[in-house]
Amino acid sequence: METQTHAHLVAQILYGPDTALPDATAFLGTLNAELARFGIELHSDGQADDGGLRFAGPRVGVALRRVSSPCPSETLDEALGAPILAVKATDLARRARAHASHADIAVFTPEGAEPLPWHLRFVVLHRAIVTLFDISDASAACLPASAMLFDRSEIEASRDMTVPLTLCLHPIPIAAPDVPVISGVLPPLGIVALGSERFCDKLLVLAPSPLPLREGLALLARLLRDHAGNIRALEDGSQFDDLGHGGVFVRHGAPDEGAPNGRIIVGLGDWPDAGIAQARPLSLSDMAPDAMKASAPRELPPSMMSRAMRLALSPNGLTVIAALVLYLTFSHVAANWMEGQSDLIRSSLGATGLPKSN
Repeated sequence: METQTHAHLVAQILYGPDTALPDATAFLGTLNAELARFGIELHSDGQADDGGLRFAGPRVGVALRRVSSPCPSETLDEALGAPILAVKATDLARRARAHASHADIAVFTPEGAEPLPWHLRFVVLHRAIVTLFDISDASAACLPASAMLFDRSEIEASRDMTVPLTLCLHPIPIAAPDVPVISGVLPPLGIVALGSERFCDKLLVLAPSPLPLREGLALLARLLRDHAGNIRALEDGSQFDDLGHGGVFVRHGAPDEGAPNGRIIVGLGDWPDAGIAQARPLSLSDMAPDAMKASAPRELPPSMMSRAMRLALSPNGLTVIAALVLYLTFSHVAANWMEGQSDLIRSSLGATGLPKSN
């Protein structure tokens, strides 16, 4: 049976040494309980060509493959090089490198069926991830959709979110171009939220501020959620005084090579400077100088994302970041990844009865 597997709607769930892989029967029962409020029910649909198990409904399915060996190292390269890893759990990278087995999960569309909107397929993937953490002792999840690693506490924190935006974004810390970055002493930082174009059509940027990165990312996710749910429009000139931080101010930046549709720039306490387009992206080694000293168990060439992060520190860095964003926006590989644009999100949130928050 032919099916359409969606390239970025996959995840790898990592398990430590001597940890049991999940039970398939428990997976299906628990996942159906998670999906019931969305009106989705899956049934056993046989075995895939790779030996994995398939569970399908009329318009969406989930494939589960349990593997008693580590992921190929290139699967984790981008996530292990993500700069934001510096503010995550201190042992997350170590546990990811030391994992001994894993489970692959993938969302697919059954043969002849019309695909669900991107965000609903991501909901199914998210619920499958939550299910695996509930029924087994998983240590971490790797999501290619965001090229990020997430630990158990982060997955648990996303449980009550309808569309867990923090799992969809690849945040890149940025610093003002005229402020030096000294090893171990970071200036006020902002965030470029790669992947935000799915929900607001433009690249969302938080201007550098004293706000800790975790809180900054949570703020951007909330703004995206509210925008997608028609609760709070991120229009040029908008000002929100109900979010704290001395007010949240929104400006739109003109399109350029780095952001073909333009940017939505968020400032805290004052209007953001349009010159944020010239901000410098920081690498993991900038954020945590000791983080790059840890050796991975397997050596492979760095991924495109990792190379871009390092090259971003060179005089040609902005060109590299521009190329990266263009890749994410226009390449054939990313075409399916980008199909859930904000108009689909807005219409589907209303049409399907999904809550308009979280």
